[in-house]
Amino acid sequence: MSLLRGFSAPIILENSFSIQDQSFLLAHDRDPFARWEAGQYLAKHAILEGVEAKVKNILYTISEDLIDSFGIVCEDLKTDPALLAEILTLPSESYIGQFMDVVDVDNIHTARQALKREIASKYYFSLVAVYQRCNEQGVFDFMNAQGSAARRLKNVALSYMVASGEQEALKLLETQYKTASTMTDRLAALSELCHTNLIFREEALSDFYNRWKEDDLVLDKWFSVQACSMRQHALPEIVTLSNHPDFKLKNPNRVRALVSAFAMNNQVRFHDRSGEGYRFLTSIIQKIDTFNPQVAARMVAPLGQWRKFDSLRQKLMKIELEKLATTTNSSPDVYELAHRSLIG
Repeated sequence: MSLLRGFSAPIILENSFSIQDQSFLLAHDRDPFARWEAGQYLAKHAILEGVEAKVKNILYTISEDLIDSFGIVCEDLKTDPALLAEILTLPSESYIGQFMDVVDVDNIHTARQALKREIASKYYFSLVAVYQRCNEQGVFDFMNAQGSAARRLKNVALSYMVASGEQEALKLLETQYKTASTMTDRLAALSELCHTNLIFREEALSDFYNRWKEDDLVLDKWFSVQACSMRQHALPEIVTLSNHPDFKLKNPNRVRALVSAFAMNNQVRFHDRSGEGYRFLTSIIQKIDTFNPQVAARMVAPLGQWRKFDSLRQKLMKIELEKLATTTNSSPDVYELAHRSLIG
């Protein structure tokens, strides 16, 4: 039985539960939050163990109990699909970094992808069944919470299926984009496509843009999914997007959709060892600072986290902060945050 069942206060609870104990709670606990929390703990544990193994250059095998407990979730027919979707959503790379003295950007990314691929490969057919079941239930009705939950779970299952690398899943991804009857499904497919090297990726991005280029809110989504792309060569493409005719520096929502989404939600590419992600952010801050210092100043925060990273990245981030703190044209807003980040 889980601890503090039904207790809702935000606390941090230390316990001596083993991986087997947590796996049992994930698979069988009757309390929804306890199941989710057990899943988050297990995923975090596996990813951090994977990072440590990479650093020590030793072989790491993910616990079968852990994988099987996620498999039981995949095969669960009774639980609310909205809850199952949350349980199956792995903790983000930036969240995992909070549990490290020095954030290991590249190995966190590798370990998280490995865990997702392991679950997807072992329970691929269960995930296909989840997708098909939810696809039948998720007929669009904005007043129907069950349909919305089914679509959410379906798209989480699709993300896992794509991670398996199965050709059938990649074809299904293309099919979903082409035949989607809701923005939720089309955008979910486009988001997954942005992480791949599929030829259809460019066709889908062009199609989505042409369909929705007159709708600012939807076009913001188009910029955001590309900003969060984890493809190896995503960074120069994101920089190129800042020169797109529809990217307007004087539109704060558009800037948040591309630049802030990249700096805050794409840890592995923003913190690229080349430092290009940091230089890109600084260049945007400097441009915006000439006409909107308040917005520019709020964008300094990702660079201000330099102490959490390795010595190379620390050096590169401090160089950009020093640019912002020493340039004579910097506004008092940007100068203050950059200077405080360096000395604080």
